[in-house]
Amino acid sequence: MRRCILFVAVALLLTVNANSTACAAVPANIIRIAIVGPQNPTQVKLEVGGWASAIGVAMGGGAVAGMLAATRQNDQMPVLQDFKLGDEMNAAVSKSLDAAGYTIVPDSDPHPDAVLAFTLAECKYVRRVWGLIGPRITMDVELRDRTTGNRLFSRSYRYDMHTLGFTGDLTPEDKYGFDTVEEVRAHPDVVAAGLRAAIPMVAADITSALKKK
Repeated sequence: MRRCILFVAVALLLTVNANSTACAAVPANIIRIAIVGPQNPTQVKLEVGGWASAIGVAMGGGAVAGMLAATRQNDQMPVLQDFKLGDEMNAAVSKSLDAAGYTIVPDSDPHPDAVLAFTLAECKYVRRVWGLIGPRITMDVELRDRTTGNRLFSRSYRYDMHTLGFTGDLTPEDKYGFDTVEEVRAHPDVVAAGLRAAIPMVAADITSALKKK
């Protein structure tokens, strides 16, 4: 029964990932880009789960996944001092795209050629069933033409020690992982570094995807 459920969960995960849009060629007239987000997290969750948690995360949204995910043991990390993940990621992506030949304008600019919007869904330390308790960030990114509204690029990022190697999957180094909850809570500097380590990975991937032909 457990194998059957896991098979279904993996199949659903494959379907969800297959629906992620990679990249269309960015038109030559797209020069000025406004970057919106991602927001700064106000808390870092700490989750250590079992089989139901693993299945719930694999299945994503929906009532069934919600019920399964509810079996996780949740905790809260204190807000990390000076932890501005969203601002830091925005700055890194801006710098990288600027170096690639784009002009980055403030999100208040009324006339960008396109808007690159980030939506941060998760920022936490987590272990499903096995392995280290490690950083997890999930985030959606979308570039739209401001004039036409056409989507030029979108990607869902999953930064996690337990990824499956799909497009958008990013894997942290083991040095950011812990064996116990007590160790996680005792090393907020490592927690912050582990989450921040996603920033250059995301910036590099977006810049590569939007590289001018």
